[in-house]
Amino acid sequence: MQVAYALGSASNNSIGNLANGIGQTPATNPFDYSVDQGPASNDQLHILNVSGSLLLPWDISLAPLFRATSGIRVNPVTNGRPSSAQGCQVYYSQCYPFNIAEGQPVARNSFIGEPNWTVSARLSKEVRFGTRSLTGMIEAFNLTNRVNYTGYNNNIGGTTGL
Repeated sequence: MQVAYALGSASNNSIGNLANGIGQTPATNPFDYSVDQGPASNDQLHILNVSGSLLLPWDISLAPLFRATSGIRVNPVTNGRPSSAQGCQVYYSQCYPFNIAEGQPVARNSFIGEPNWTVSARLSKEVRFGTRSLTGMIEAFNLTNRVNYTGYNNNIGGTTGL
């Protein structure tokens, strides 16, 4: 059995995760990049992998793999235009929703989506023919058929606060 765990964190001020290309919005506020400072969109705090290999009867090998990760970051934005008193200027490329309870806009990537986990496995059998061998394999991914969200529609319509 093998266990691997990673604890990590990533932060930047790029709404496009420093991606290069046509159509990328450079910043919410072109005059102040710190408006977009926050956790990176691909930031996952916890990643756990557990794998192993079991020898079954008739020399069949079973290799299961369990993978669990914390949810991905979700960046809420609105196409509505809250007032400049709520922190959204007319020259902004997008607006973060306004949190009425705290009296300020919601920070970039401030929400975390659902955790993801999958169980996969491989069955294999080696057959020998003198000095040669042939290995047959059957692999199955996401055996539990669990829905794992890897992207969200981040646009909140309207100008109302959360």
